[in-house]
Amino acid sequence: MRARSPGERDQDDARDGNGTHIRLVLVEPRAVHGAVVRDMLEREDDFEVVATVRTADEAVGAAVEGAADVLVVDVDLPDPDAVEATRRLKRRAPDAALVIIGRDADDEAVFRAVQAGASGHVVDDDGPAELVDTIRRVAVGEDPLGETVAERPAVVQRVADAYRELAVSGAIPGERVGPISPRQLDVLRLVARGLSNDEIADKLEISRQTVKNHMTAAMRALGARRRGEAVATAIRAGWLSIR
Repeated sequence: MRARSPGERDQDDARDGNGTHIRLVLVEPRAVHGAVVRDMLEREDDFEVVATVRTADEAVGAAVEGAADVLVVDVDLPDPDAVEATRRLKRRAPDAALVIIGRDADDEAVFRAVQAGASGHVVDDDGPAELVDTIRRVAVGEDPLGETVAERPAVVQRVADAYRELAVSGAIPGERVGPISPRQLDVLRLVARGLSNDEIADKLEISRQTVKNHMTAAMRALGARRRGEAVATAIRAGWLSIR
């Protein structure tokens, strides 16, 4: 039997509810619907809903104060709309993963979820089990929305076109080094120094679960199956230097 990698063990733990604690901020403008969704999420042993809010402005404070691991945002937010609201949220809580709850599952809805910076997208018709599974997946660094996009050529083309337009205009900021983010590089650098997840969490002032999120995402982006392999790949590519 093949030994499981650290990333695989993290994912298994998240799915069976052992060894993880996923903090959620639910952004739902419909009070009754929000109460129903919150009640459903809180029945999961590994979930903690740290706040339920109705606007993007309220969500910003709640996400930062509660150190959310996952933001669950309804697409029907009032002014500003969900795309602008989630962009604002991600700027203030960059370590939190994002799941969009939408009404439609068509290409336009998926593209808007990509624009919003989401890692997961579910629709009302998907049911509670799909939402719970998506939250657990994004919490360990998976990208179920990316899998959906890969199966939709029209969305892939729109994303590529949008990226090219931004690149030509010079509007794309230098936020990433190669395929990984600056925060993922921070985590890799500390891994290379021999720090544990708990020590990295303390040093970066983020949760242990968020460290796992970044590590899993970096390993996936670099095609690595182990932490050491991810560090070595980043060093060889010149994205990471150890001093």
